[in-house]
Amino acid sequence: MKKLLLALAVLCLPSAAHADITIGVYGPLTGPVASESDYWKVGAEQAVDDINAQGGVLGQKLKLEMMDDACDPRQAVAVMNRMVAKDVKVILNASCSGSTMAASPIADEAGIPQIVTIALNSAVTDHGWRTVFRLSGRDNDHARVAADFLLKQAKGKKIAVIHDKSTFCRGLADLVKARLAEGGVSDIVFLDVNPGENDFSPLIARLKNEGVGAVYLGLFMREGGLFVRQARDQKLQALMVGASTLSLPEFKHITGDAGEGFYTVRAAEPPKVTPEVVERLKARGRMEPNVLTYGSYAAIETLAQAMTRAGAADSAKVVQELGHGRFTTLMGPLSFNAKGDSDLPVALLQWRGREVVAVP
Repeated sequence: MKKLLLALAVLCLPSAAHADITIGVYGPLTGPVASESDYWKVGAEQAVDDINAQGGVLGQKLKLEMMDDACDPRQAVAVMNRMVAKDVKVILNASCSGSTMAASPIADEAGIPQIVTIALNSAVTDHGWRTVFRLSGRDNDHARVAADFLLKQAKGKKIAVIHDKSTFCRGLADLVKARLAEGGVSDIVFLDVNPGENDFSPLIARLKNEGVGAVYLGLFMREGGLFVRQARDQKLQALMVGASTLSLPEFKHITGDAGEGFYTVRAAEPPKVTPEVVERLKARGRMEPNVLTYGSYAAIETLAQAMTRAGAADSAKVVQELGHGRFTTLMGPLSFNAKGDSDLPVALLQWRGREVVAVP
C-alpha cells in the first residue's frame, strides 16, 4: 500500500518540463552603489512579467533568483557558489567589474552563461571565459569617446584625470590618460581620491593653481557629484566629462545646477522604446527608467530568446546560441563577438535639466 501511495504521489507531482525557469541575478542590492539597483531590478522584473504574459519560454514561466553581492568581490564569490549549488542555468550579472572578475571563473567552470549589464573593465571579456557575454560595453571604448572629446574640446589645455582607486574607476582613468597621451597631450595631472571623501577643496585648489582647463572624473555618483558641486562653487571653470556612473539621476540631485552641462559617456540610449513599455517600467519603479533599466530588460530578452532557440533551458546550448545569434531587444538589435562583447554603441551625453541627452 505504501508503495502504491508513493507511486500515486509521484504521478501527481508537477511535470519537470513545466517547472519554472529560474534566472539567477546578482548585483549590489546593498552597499555604496546600491542605488543603481533601483533601476536595473525594475528592468529585469518587468521583462520577466512581459515575457510570462506572452506565454513564457518554451511553455514555462520565468522567475528571478536575486542575490546581493554589495559590489564586493568576496561576496560575489559566495553568491556565485550559491547559484551553482542551486543549479541555476542562466545568469543576469548587474554587478561591478571587481565582483564580476571574482565570480566569473566559477560560472565559467560550471558552464553557466551570464549576461553582464554594468561592468566595463576590459578584462571581463579579455580573460577568455567562454560563458561571459556583455551588453554594457568595454572601458576602452568609453575611455576613447571621453578622451577624444577632450582632445578636440580642450586642445592646448592642461587636463586632469581623477579616479577613486576602485577597479572600475582606476581602469577607466588609466585608459583615458593613455589615450590623451597618444593624442599628444603631455601635461596630464593624474590624481586619486579616497572613496567616501567629502571635502574636495584641497584638490580643487591644486587644480586651479596648476591651471587645469579640463577634467576627466572616474568617480562614482556621490563623490563625483560632490566634486562637481564644490568645484563650481569654488569657481573652477574647467570643462568636465566623467564616467557612466555620473549619468544617473542621483548625480544631478547632488550637484543641483552645478551639474548643468556636465558631459558623461555611457551605453547609448535605446533607439526607440514603445510608450506602453515605458509606462509599465515607470509604474513598477515609480521613477523614470534609464539605460540601466533598459539594459537589464534587454538582458532578460536575450536570455529568453537564446533559450527558445536552444529548445531548452540548457546552459551549454544557451552559451552556443548566445555566441552565434542576433537578438531583438529593447536596446536595439545586438549580437556578441568572439570575446563576448556586444555591438551596442557607446555615446557621449550631456546633462541638460533633469536628463542626459545625446551629443551629436
